[in-house]
Amino acid sequence: MKRANHSTQLQGSEKHKNPPAPAAQTGKNEHDAREDERKLAENQQDLGVGGDHKTEDMEEGHRGTFP
Repeated sequence: MKRANHSTQLQGSEKHKNPPAPAAQTGKNEHDAREDERKLAENQQDLGVGGDHKTEDMEEGHRGTFP
């Protein structure tokens, strides 16, 4: 009995000949605004929210602050 092809690649398609280079791991996300008030304001503007966006429950749960 022939085994089924369980790969995620479509049959007949080629893999990337030149896969993209992995991004450098700097340890900091470009949108990280925990220590930068200007970046925080820029992110809030991009998301269409204001300074009053975080609710009390969000503050208590530390939502949005990931190490």
